[in-house]
Amino acid sequence: HIEGRSSPIPQKDVQRLVQGRATKSFNGREGRKQKRHPVAAPVTVVRLGADLRVAGQPARVMTTNISGGGAAIVHARRITEPYLAMDFSASGVDLLPVILQVTRVRPLATAFEVAGKFLCRILH
Repeated sequence: HIEGRSSPIPQKDVQRLVQGRATKSFNGREGRKQKRHPVAAPVTVVRLGADLRVAGQPARVMTTNISGGGAAIVHARRITEPYLAMDFSASGVDLLPVILQVTRVRPLATAFEVAGKFLCRILH
């Protein structure tokens, strides 16, 4: 069951995730409408096809930053699917999973930075 809203993750939930995990400020051009927080938190992602069907095995990744409207993660594999299901359980914070629409995939030295915007929460 999917719940849609303009900002799938409320600011109070972002703050819960940021608490104790923020490291440094973002220095690039800011394209987000909401404040970006530099957060390294473990999350589990599942690649989803255009029809939102599972297109790959779950993978444990790390976030690099997060806002109420989106997130960036580091993934070992290049992501070609348009969506990711993202579960925050591994970070120890009780947040509902979300659907992330992939907007950018950038190669790093030995991995890929995947950025996107949150579309909606996933209700159990």
